[in-house]
Amino acid sequence: GGLLQGGTAGNNSLLGGTGTAGTTMFGGGNGDQLFARGSGTSFLNAGVGNETLSGAGSTGNNYFFAGRGNVLIGGGVGNDTIFAGGGSSTVDGGAGTDLIAIVNGSAGGTVLLNGFQAGSPDRVQLQGYAAGEAARAVTAAGSSNTITLSDNTRITFGGVSSVTTTSFT
Repeated sequence: GGLLQGGTAGNNSLLGGTGTAGTTMFGGGNGDQLFARGSGTSFLNAGVGNETLSGAGSTGNNYFFAGRGNVLIGGGVGNDTIFAGGGSSTVDGGAGTDLIAIVNGSAGGTVLLNGFQAGSPDRVQLQGYAAGEAARAVTAAGSSNTITLSDNTRITFGGVSSVTTTSFT
């Protein structure tokens, strides 16, 4: 457990503890890789630039914060919460029941949700958007697997042919 901070020059690898205590990690620069391990709840925060946040070595219920760069996020077997929308994020929640939160004001970010299956227990939560935003975006998308939100954030649901409102909380 503990607090880990990447340097500002980038290309740092931060490894969380392997026990039951969680770890809070902050990427510091382009190219950082943050890895949650163990069974505790960890918080992985991307810095700027291209970053990787991974919970593959963790059984905890982790939190991932994408930031505004190009971020690759891979959840673990726990019930993870992933905040995305700024920059370009590629997300695979992993096993467990995951919540992917998209925050209004990301202004044109792109999110690719890999492994998102129809009927999956995973859900997308739109935060700070008007009531009915999910229904409006799904209707406008038609039979596409990509929706565009009112702030021009685009979400693509990999693994499904079209999006329904049942994917949202």
